[in-house]
Amino acid sequence: MPKSGIEQIAEAFKSSGIKISNEQLNQFWKFYELFDKYNDEFDLSRIKNFSEIITKHFIDSVLISRYITLPESLVDIGTGPGFPGLPLKIMFPEKFIILAEPKHKRVKFMNMVIDELGIKNVLVYPHKVSDESFFDTDGIITRAFEEINLTLDRAGKFLKTGGKIIFLKGPGVDEDLRKISPENMKNFKCTQDIDYSIPGTSHNRRIVVYEKTGTYREKTFLMMNEFRFESYAITSPENTKYKSYKKIIQKPKGSQLTAVSGKKLILELVSKFPEKCDSIFIYERYCENDADFLNLLDKFEKERKLFLLKKSLFNEIDATGAGQPLMFFEKSEPASFEFDKIKSPVLLIPFQDPTNTGSAIRSAAAFGFTDIVILEDACDPYHPKSVRSSGGAVFYCSIFRGPTINKIAELCSRHGIELITLDKSGTPLSEKTFPEKFMILPGVEGPGLTEDLKKHSVSIEMNPIIDSLNASVAVSILLYKIKETIK
Repeated sequence: MPKSGIEQIAEAFKSSGIKISNEQLNQFWKFYELFDKYNDEFDLSRIKNFSEIITKHFIDSVLISRYITLPESLVDIGTGPGFPGLPLKIMFPEKFIILAEPKHKRVKFMNMVIDELGIKNVLVYPHKVSDESFFDTDGIITRAFEEINLTLDRAGKFLKTGGKIIFLKGPGVDEDLRKISPENMKNFKCTQDIDYSIPGTSHNRRIVVYEKTGTYREKTFLMMNEFRFESYAITSPENTKYKSYKKIIQKPKGSQLTAVSGKKLILELVSKFPEKCDSIFIYERYCENDADFLNLLDKFEKERKLFLLKKSLFNEIDATGAGQPLMFFEKSEPASFEFDKIKSPVLLIPFQDPTNTGSAIRSAAAFGFTDIVILEDACDPYHPKSVRSSGGAVFYCSIFRGPTINKIAELCSRHGIELITLDKSGTPLSEKTFPEKFMILPGVEGPGLTEDLKKHSVSIEMNPIIDSLNASVAVSILLYKIKETIK
């Protein structure tokens, strides 16, 4: 009596030295039935013969497991209707496999197979793997016709160091190997090169395995489909979360958070104050290749604290205009300054321009003056522009709330604190002697100081053809001179 189709599949696997369970056998039979039914309609393969389908698609896909150890997760590039990815998934259900195939009909077929066979932990990526593709995977497998060098070029951007690329090729692969570029030779090493044949046939095969030794990775963040971006994608200005963060940018004084711009500062703050780091915002098509920052973005994405915005929406919250990732960070609420407890020279900030405020705080921190009092009419020291121009110094200084500028002279007099202001009509800085306990007050941009406050002023000698210095520059010169005088 002739053997049934399912019996022939069982015999083919047995003859090839591959053990399969009854459940796996039934899955392969269902897979074959679907393949045979839709082969012509979906343009799946030129192979139509039953035994050839079993041999060249099923057996050939899983036979490699006799020769190499498969990574725990794989991207099957150019999988077509699912080879070798789907047969490998049936054989190794514990492995996570992504099936990459751009042709719509084949994508539809694979999803049908996955549903019919009840396969779990597998995804279909319905696009061509390009320079912008990124997968969090341990390895890649492909039996596509593409040259090895081209696959190394594409995969090298997202594959982790130590990740493997498994090429299933014919015996004439030597020509491919000769074309591998010096750059790829530097970043990959060939760890296995195995000749074999499909048992019971004259079909010769060759497995070539490359391991990534280089450290370079590059990720472009896209919203193309759900599994490529696991966190929160925002495309509408009416999104509730987006509106709440935009309000922080528009009204920073009343918020518990501030926006920090720039990779170096973000990495520094995450390292020192991880509990205060709320979330990171980037824009679609943002590309990152710095290893440390890419690892940070991956971490925030896994924690669902990374938000991907349309570029137009990102521009609306990018107060600094730097086009850099933004991190929302928990700021400390400044306490009121107690004039009777002054211990060191204190810088008073009256500026309404956040860039000047940040620059002055940066200089103060650089010269060791870490007690900063923000006067009532000044801008928020945690404004994103202030944070950026301070280089993060605003988070390392002791920031206090102060009174209005009009009350400063009276408060200093009452507590025996000398007040030193900056004005071009004052005592030349080179002639000034600084006391042990004093406060420094630069003038407000534009109006400068009142006549009452000018009584306490010192001046910076400069070319008379220049009317005045930038406020934060003048503060920096004054602080440097003070540091040199009282050290």
